[in-house]
Amino acid sequence: MRRAMLRLMIFFGSVAAVATACGSQNVATVATPSQAAFDVSFMPGSRDDAGQFMGGTEIRALAVHAEKLYAANGYWQDRPGSEGLQGAQILVLDAPGARWRVDHTFGDRLPDGRPRHLAVSALEAVIFATDGDGAQLLDPVSILIATTWDLTGTTRVFSRDDATSAWDAATLAQDRPTRSALPQVRSFGQHRDQVTHVDRVFAGQNPRGIFSGTYDPTIAGRIRWSVTPELDLSGVWSQGSKVRRTGNLMSLR
Repeated sequence: MRRAMLRLMIFFGSVAAVATACGSQNVATVATPSQAAFDVSFMPGSRDDAGQFMGGTEIRALAVHAEKLYAANGYWQDRPGSEGLQGAQILVLDAPGARWRVDHTFGDRLPDGRPRHLAVSALEAVIFATDGDGAQLLDPVSILIATTWDLTGTTRVFSRDDATSAWDAATLAQDRPTRSALPQVRSFGQHRDQVTHVDRVFAGQNPRGIFSGTYDPTIAGRIRWSVTPELDLSGVWSQGSKVRRTGNLMSLR
């Protein structure tokens, strides 16, 4: 199942689309129209079996979690039709032969009626084998996490509860949006501390820096995030200009 899910590939463009690899091709063979290597798996503008609208101007991230494939979309520069303005969504494919469906819509609205969450900026399945004290868990725990372009300037990380399908939010920071920069987490990463043996997840946030979190089953979302950045980049300057982004945080595992 996992291998089949990972064979799903994504195209980015002015219109979101996901294409599925149909079979391997010899690299020395030139494909003809009748030998197409990909079929369209998802196109925006459709509805799932429950009637929920599935759209987006782009698919921004894919993640495999609990033997399912999740896709995160965004509505940046959207020109909506009859469906109206939409908030960012997370879609899910339950099996290779299934149809995409809406797993979650970030439906909060601003006072003027605009969607609060314009796009999903990062999506990742993180795995914890230890808790925040470094104690080994009976079984590793996988948690699907996401974060958004929140037009209020609030940076939050959402954790999926697989038992209820709910997404619990944890607030990392509150910053003032500007015309040139929207506070946001750009990427997630994981690492096991070689001294404490604590599994940690990291969130690279603009403009503050890198926050870290550990597994804690007693709180909503099951990830206890640091109150302040573990690595504070808010005062870092590069070539005379204040750093605006933390960049892509690569996995250190």
